[in-house]
Amino acid sequence: MNRKINSILLFLIIIFLPVFSVTAQEPPKWYVYASGGSGLIRSESLVENNAYDPFVIASSFSPTIATVRSFLSDEISDFKVPTNHYQIGVEYRLFPFFGLGLGVSRSNYKVSEIRNEVIEIAYTFLLSEPIRDPLESQLNNLSLDYDLLLYGAYNYFTQIVPKRLETNTVDVSLNFHLFGNSIVDPFIGIGGSYGSCNIGIVRCIAPTVTGKAGLQLNLGSFFIFGQAEVHYLIVLEKAGRGGMGIRF
Repeated sequence: MNRKINSILLFLIIIFLPVFSVTAQEPPKWYVYASGGSGLIRSESLVENNAYDPFVIASSFSPTIATVRSFLSDEISDFKVPTNHYQIGVEYRLFPFFGLGLGVSRSNYKVSEIRNEVIEIAYTFLLSEPIRDPLESQLNNLSLDYDLLLYGAYNYFTQIVPKRLETNTVDVSLNFHLFGNSIVDPFIGIGGSYGSCNIGIVRCIAPTVTGKAGLQLNLGSFFIFGQAEVHYLIVLEKAGRGGMGIRF
């Protein structure tokens, strides 16, 4: 009986040993994935932290515009900008515990709510007595109507203050996997992105620094993951993302 059991075990070992040996010697190197997620930007000051503020350059030359920026900084104490991120990427495992990631991303920043607040506050500023009285007096000397100025200023604000912010970037990351190619694979990483952004009528560049920590589940040739992220693009953003892919 024992001899028969030993023969069966030996047969199974002979059959499955090549499978185990290939898996052990050649773990997956490539991880291809698609992911998506959302985040939130919060700041205690829109004007002081926002490099896309249309008054930044002009305020260095004009005391009046500098006063406008100061007024806006005082009036806007806090704001929130929801975000969405989508990425297609690949990670190459240089070693079981260390991977190099490369991807392309599209991000959307929903600035419409804070945009409306900025326009409203700027318009209110022009109606305030410290600003209206001297400007109206000067315009009267030039036979110009202040209400017409307000109308023109409002149209200017609605055109120059961005309705949306979208970025398209190339992303690079370095990732450390605590358990290598195990089924349960916690990881941390740091990376950067660079590309273009579209803010309504303005074109710009979009460098971003990113830190992340997450958990990956490797299920054969298929894997899923979730991660928490911190992005820095002018202001700090906290986000979460999930995705899935194949490995080979």
